[in-house]
Amino acid sequence: MIPLALLAASTGLALSFVGERRVGIYLLIFFGAALAAIAVGIPPIIADRVTIGVGVSAFVAACAVHWHWRPSHALAVALAFNGGLWCGMMRGTLVMPYDCIAVILVLLAIPGRKIVALEKPPATVALKIIAGWIAAVAILTTALPLMMTPGNQMDHKE
Repeated sequence: MIPLALLAASTGLALSFVGERRVGIYLLIFFGAALAAIAVGIPPIIADRVTIGVGVSAFVAACAVHWHWRPSHALAVALAFNGGLWCGMMRGTLVMPYDCIAVILVLLAIPGRKIVALEKPPATVALKIIAGWIAAVAILTTALPLMMTPGNQMDHKE
C-alpha cells in the first residue's frame, strides 16, 4: 500500500504544476488508465516487478515537481497515464482490495494547483519539500527488497 500511496501522491503533486484548467483532464486520464489496467487484470505472480515499477514511477513523478519549467501537455499526459497505469496494475497485486483507497491521494493535484497559482516561492517550496520526501521514500521502498540482508538470506544450517 505504501508504494501505491507514494505514486498517487507524487503524481498528484506533479500534476499540480500544470495549467489550472487542465488538471481535471489529467485526473481523468489517470483514473481511466487505472481502470483499464484493472480491467485487463495483472497476475499476482509479477507482484515484485510491479512494485519496482511503481517505486520508479513514484520517484520520476516526484522529481517532475522540481523542474524549473511547467510540464508540457504531452509530459503531463504521460505522467498521468503512467501513474494511473501502474496504480491499476498494483491493484491486481494487493492482498486487501481496500488498500487501493490510497489512489485518492492523486487528488492532491487540486489543492496543490491552488498553491501553485499563488505564484509565490514560499508556497511552492512546501510542495517541493513534500515531493523530495516522497522521492526519498520511493527509493527506499523500491531498493530495500532488492538488497540482501542477513534477515532475508538463507540460513547456513538449513
